[in-house]
Amino acid sequence: MNGTRMNQILDIGSGDIPSYNKALLEKKLFWSQGPFTTLAGHVQRVLPTSIIYGDKGLELWSSITHLPSYYQTRGEAALLVENSRELARWVQKDSVLIDLGCGDIRKLTPLLEELDRSQKPVLYCPLDLSRKSIERAIEQTKLSLLPNISVTGLWGTFEDGVDWANRNCHDRPRIFLSLDSMLGNDHFEDAVAGRKWLRLIGLR
Repeated sequence: MNGTRMNQILDIGSGDIPSYNKALLEKKLFWSQGPFTTLAGHVQRVLPTSIIYGDKGLELWSSITHLPSYYQTRGEAALLVENSRELARWVQKDSVLIDLGCGDIRKLTPLLEELDRSQKPVLYCPLDLSRKSIERAIEQTKLSLLPNISVTGLWGTFEDGVDWANRNCHDRPRIFLSLDSMLGNDHFEDAVAGRKWLRLIGLR
């Protein structure tokens, strides 16, 4: 790290998002490449999650995760609080943490705070299709209270994020974070292909 603290959002591919969503709709909902079937042989149409989780969809999802009856987010956040010290031990200084679909920063905050306490400077990169989601993540990171955490938002697709990391951070440790259910609501074949794609960037 060069000591310069960043707090910006880089447009790494937002101009392609409309065509990206259009292609997904044509493939998954309108079957431009032929019908998809389930393992049981049932024909299936899917509304891509990138369409559902626009700005309004993300606001709705955030309100759902704050409901008393929705325990999953609170449970996941509690696990990260409990294990933040152990997780921080595995993060090297000057690492780049790329948060795939940054969503609710409540889950990641304990780890960022522990890294700051451990005097481990890192660059946190919230990546999302929604600029508002990135802005919210940067605001909630409370950068001024974490002097060892620099933040650069990445506005684009997951593929854009991987390309950006390969071009700009090839000489630094990179950690891709997946703290949300980002592989749901998909055709079985594409969900499996998604897992293969995750393995290519080191996620397990």
